[in-house]
Amino acid sequence: MSVRSIRIWVVRVDECDPRKCTCLKMKRFGYAKVISRARWLPRGVVYLHPNAKKLIGPDDRKIVEKIGISALDCSWANIEKHSRIPKRVRGRVLPFLIAANPVHFGTPEQLSTLEAIAAALYILDYVEESLSLLSLYKWGRNFIKVNYELLEKYRSARSREEIRLLSERAAGRS
Repeated sequence: MSVRSIRIWVVRVDECDPRKCTCLKMKRFGYAKVISRARWLPRGVVYLHPNAKKLIGPDDRKIVEKIGISALDCSWANIEKHSRIPKRVRGRVLPFLIAANPVHFGTPEQLSTLEAIAAALYILDYVEESLSLLSLYKWGRNFIKVNYELLEKYRSARSREEIRLLSERAAGRS
């Protein structure tokens, strides 16, 4: 399966510098469809959002394969303004990971939209698709280098609960 065969939507609220916007580059290269409202997402899609209550997990793979994956693209400074997750989608949060993008390099849990989607794909065992997305940027492979051990542990986890425990341990919250 190629990354182009996985349907990707990004809800962009137009708060970042268009020259640095990872979702616009994904759109330009034909990897993602960019929309301006979450209500336009397909029913049941996996929606990556930092305020979601449920972690991404192995059982999301079939949903991503069938319906697709989406993410919110907005400034981290304004994340609270965009806290609403539509009921018609499956809100998911990523486990603990560290950003490798130039804006937030080394910052825990402040991933770019590209990093978030690539991380979710990696965790769901779409490794080649994840690497293909990350190759859009010179710094993209650094995301894998920085998070390789965690991504591999999350990918091999058999449940959300196992991912949650691994994430808490990685973040030092256990």
